[in-house]
Amino acid sequence: MPKTPEEEVVDRLLLLYLINKAHAIRSLWGRTKLEKLVYCSQYGMMKSGIKGFNYHFYKWKFGPFSDEIYEDIDQLSKGKLIVKGVEDFQVAPLGLKILEDCKELLDKNRGITKYIDEVVSDFKDYDADRIMNAIYETTVFEEKKRKVKDVPPKGELLSKLPIGKATKAFQIDSSWLETLEILLTPGFYDLILKARADTRTMPFTPLA
Repeated sequence: MPKTPEEEVVDRLLLLYLINKAHAIRSLWGRTKLEKLVYCSQYGMMKSGIKGFNYHFYKWKFGPFSDEIYEDIDQLSKGKLIVKGVEDFQVAPLGLKILEDCKELLDKNRGITKYIDEVVSDFKDYDADRIMNAIYETTVFEEKKRKVKDVPPKGELLSKLPIGKATKAFQIDSSWLETLEILLTPGFYDLILKARADTRTMPFTPLA
């Protein structure tokens, strides 16, 4: 099922938050580990009935994989919110400004972001293979017997939690949603700044 605009915004904001947290304690080593950190965070949230991350994961060669995360990474990079290194990601100054401006919103949703904090800290010294092996010994979400290691390639592991099944969801009002939809989409912010500049510099032309 396609993600809603609200789910897309929440995913990008939480992904930006996770990257910043992980980079700060040197817990992030490339895209493969990032995938695993997001998976573990979302899994923990969903086990508690919490709707935070909304990614769709399936089993691939190196464990849980979501092409949606790659798409969001590319979008955040195009928007100059993150810097992609060879083995790491770092939140760029504009991304840090957004996180700082969203501090009140993130604090309001502390019951969700704490899952990210815990996963980033718990797996700080794990490389991607070690996390993958730990995940393989866990059971598939909402299944009691089948372990992740027994799922065939391309088999589904995790998908977004329907709002009707959630006991708690990321709280964001319409004004925040509209603002972040602009800030987290490449090109939107530049267009707004350009439009503001144009209104200051263009001469007034009365209607005929």
